[in-house]
Amino acid sequence: MAISNEGGGHLILGIANKLPRLVVGTSAFLSPIKVTEQIFRTIGFRVDVEEVHHPDGRVLVFSITAKSGCSLCNYKMWSRLLYFLYALARYIIDYAPGNALNV
Repeated sequence: MAISNEGGGHLILGIANKLPRLVVGTSAFLSPIKVTEQIFRTIGFRVDVEEVHHPDGRVLVFSITAKSGCSLCNYKMWSRLLYFLYALARYIIDYAPGNALNV
């Protein structure tokens, strides 16, 4: 949800965190179709998951589209700061400029 709220992007599993970002492979989410369905049931919008078979290992690419405005997941609004994901405090959500959720 945070990636979508921040303008969209990609989440890639199976690539090293440190440069030169080598393919290390992943065994996470063995069924991309099932994880796509589970994500949709959980957060209510589609995230495409592509499985790439590289000679050095399996890579998963999650394509996350941008959402207009902010989105809620399980009644929390998520955002990110650098590498950290956190739930915004309710008072920040309520008084955020241009927030369509203001009541």
